Amino acid sequence: MDAIELLDGYLVSFTYTWGVWSGELQQPFQQLVRVDDAGKAHEVARRAIDVDLPSAYTNRNTWLSPVIRALCLGARNLFAANDPLKAKPERVPPSVLWLAAACCLLSLLAAIWVSGRQVHSTRGRWAWVVLCGVVGLPALASLWLLYPRREPLPVASPTLA
Repeated sequence: MDAIELLDGYLVSFTYTWGVWSGELQQPFQQLVRVDDAGKAHEVARRAIDVDLPSAYTNRNTWLSPVIRALCLGARNLFAANDPLKAKPERVPPSVLWLAAACCLLSLLAAIWVSGRQVHSTRGRWAWVVLCGVVGLPALASLWLLYPRREPLPVASPTLA
């Protein structure tokens, strides 16, 4: 918010951009309001602000893990009243959905390799692989950081007879 004092009131500029960078606001805009001496507000101008960031940046919480984003959006209003000022989440562009699917597939394939180098039961290993394929990159990072690498088997040295 910016304000400029006029002779007979104020000119106030509001910029609504909160949520744009996380993909939650439809279209950011700027609004100019003139407030007169009596305290009455009159809208002077309104303009849309173009988002010049790539959709992979503004929707990074989607392609990192679409399941976690869906859970967070679903749980947003469980313990609080609905906020009437908050806009509905923006539809995710198809290119970001394809990127999310590619990341989940990459996470699944990497989990097969990473879990093979760690100590797991067979059921535990495949549970991690499925979890990495469904949740995505955060699950792969958890798998990689939570379990140490399995020690390589010692190589038998040839003995001279």
